[in-house]
Amino acid sequence: MFQNPKILIFFITIGIFGISYFGLLLWHGGTWDLSWLTHKELTAASGDVLDKFSNQTDSTTVGDASALTRQLKKLSDEAAVSAVNGSQNGAAEFYQRSDGTVQEVLMAGYSARTISANKLPGFIRSIWAPNHQSVISLFATSGGSEYRYYNYASHQTAKLPANTRSVVFSPDSSQIAYFATNGDIGAIYLAFPDATNHKQLLETRIPELQLYWPAGDSIYFSSLNHNSNTWDLVRISESGTLENILTDQQGLEVLWSPDGQKILFSTYSQDAGLHLAYRALSSLTPVILLAQTQASHCTWGIDSSTLYCGVPEEIPSFKDLQAGTFLPEAIYKTTIAGSKLELIYKQKPGPQGIISLQNVFVSPLENYLFFLNNFDARLYGLLLQ
Repeated sequence: MFQNPKILIFFITIGIFGISYFGLLLWHGGTWDLSWLTHKELTAASGDVLDKFSNQTDSTTVGDASALTRQLKKLSDEAAVSAVNGSQNGAAEFYQRSDGTVQEVLMAGYSARTISANKLPGFIRSIWAPNHQSVISLFATSGGSEYRYYNYASHQTAKLPANTRSVVFSPDSSQIAYFATNGDIGAIYLAFPDATNHKQLLETRIPELQLYWPAGDSIYFSSLNHNSNTWDLVRISESGTLENILTDQQGLEVLWSPDGQKILFSTYSQDAGLHLAYRALSSLTPVILLAQTQASHCTWGIDSSTLYCGVPEEIPSFKDLQAGTFLPEAIYKTTIAGSKLELIYKQKPGPQGIISLQNVFVSPLENYLFFLNNFDARLYGLLLQ
């Protein structure tokens, strides 16, 4: 095609230079830098990465060999709820779903002890105070659902106001914020954990909302717009003023970092499907991560930068998410830089031992990962280091 040899040499040189330059654009610091991709392209790229990890042999993915040999340990014989870190590193406490008794188990040696043998009729779940000295539990009664406060040190008990829909402890465990309704009107209140000395922050006609109190005096809530079937995340100040953090998000799930300065969230869109992202509160720009999963299937590391997530082998549709359909997952580690996924646990082929993560947390030294399995509701532990 080229009759002049000099022209042929010129085009070959340009081609080699172009390939090298493009490669340098992609490769940065030993990892693939995907930050130049658009929202749609990055979402497509993340799907390709997960497909590649599922199909490759053990030696080709970082951490893949150990991921297949790590032993997942079942820590509860019965269905568990409301699991948290226990009294020492490597210990976890949880409620028995059947009767509300509380157990503590250790990863080392699988020893178990009873924290509370009191059976709780109608028990559904508990919200632990950050200092683990008290809880607010949800019960089913003949008159409807009911929240009750209990302090393990003082044995103080108290009922929260009727029609309380959502409640959260302050980071120092000294206060709560709760949302209660009265007919078509609802309000968000501040109070002591036993619901005394309450102060109204905001009156609203929003029928349902979820409260968060990640740090300091910053209280947030997520609420569903029934007209558009989308969610908003809003900050409420102590004076009752509102600030939108996220708006018009379909299928929104939110998980706060330990330092309270970042949010991990998952949403669903028709063009991009399910995607996971994070946003620093100091920034207006979310960053989409490679793992395509729900935020409730993840946990933050203690550095507020590392993430551990259960990622489904097949990306669920929005219909699956709405129906609460669970799919088998592998466990990945990533960071908010989002440039790579590290496979840390994958079940060997076969029908036994499939997992789908919820109520996920790491031990104080981040050498164990704990979670409840959506398939059998048991508590599991995994050695990370």
